[in-house]
Amino acid sequence: VKQDCELLPEDLEKLVKSYKAVVQLELGEEFPEDPKAQLWGAVGAVFNSWMNQRAKTYRALHDIPEWWGT
Repeated sequence: VKQDCELLPEDLEKLVKSYKAVVQLELGEEFPEDPKAQLWGAVGAVFNSWMNQRAKTYRALHDIPEWWGT
């Protein structure tokens, strides 16, 4: 499969189940069904990633000051 439009609905259902299983395994909790919880989870992930080593290296390589924020 090269594009998602080639997937059948059954394929997408399997993909979602697999993704949810990975989330459960990695985080120890189920993927939230509530859209607001999903949004806040995404926002938190962005802010939490600001100080990880990969982000620090990227900012250093591109002369992006830390104080700019995310």
